[in-house]
Amino acid sequence: MLDGVSLDQLRTFIAAADEGSFSAGGRRLRRAQSVVSQTLANLE
Repeated sequence: MLDGVSLDQLRTFIAAADEGSFSAGGRRLRRAQSVVSQTLANLE
């Protein structure tokens, strides 16, 4: 099920989910919202 999913993608997903938004998740990970958005888009 997790084939092709990186640890970074999982961390990003969890941060965004925990924080409630891509922007807040990005702040938690010290990344721009656009980086979070692109990382999660690659999960689809």
